Amino acid sequence: MSCPLPRAHPPPRQGTRHAVAAFLSRGGRLLLLRRGPGGPWDAPGGTLELSPPAQALRELRRETGLREGEVELVRAGEPVAVPDDPPGGTRIVHPFLFLLLDPGAARLEGEHPEGRWVEPAELASLETTPGLAPLLARVWPA
Repeated sequence: MSCPLPRAHPPPRQGTRHAVAAFLSRGGRLLLLRRGPGGPWDAPGGTLELSPPAQALRELRRETGLREGEVELVRAGEPVAVPDDPPGGTRIVHPFLFLLLDPGAARLEGEHPEGRWVEPAELASLETTPGLAPLLARVWPA
């Protein structure tokens, strides 16, 4: 007779980890990606494994298929501390703003079921990941 093992749950994350948010701009609008079916909207991004600018480019490539020559770095902002998921820690997110040079080049890659171009003012009416609006404020022109 077999007895299933209980599923292991990761312990709550304690401490701080660093990540990047790579905002992509086209014609005054920015690209948001849905994190999973019905999930919150977010900018391309991920956990820091390289230098922040190199990681931002890597995440753009992974999530939109864009390469270095298809985007231009416009601005790097000061990092923002946001609550981490699962609870119990903090994520320090380094925001970047990129300009899409070829409007036809961006496409969804991998984990995102949906993407859309939005006006920055629309962020307030969307369900987004924690801290997205303050991150955008660090890099979006006033």
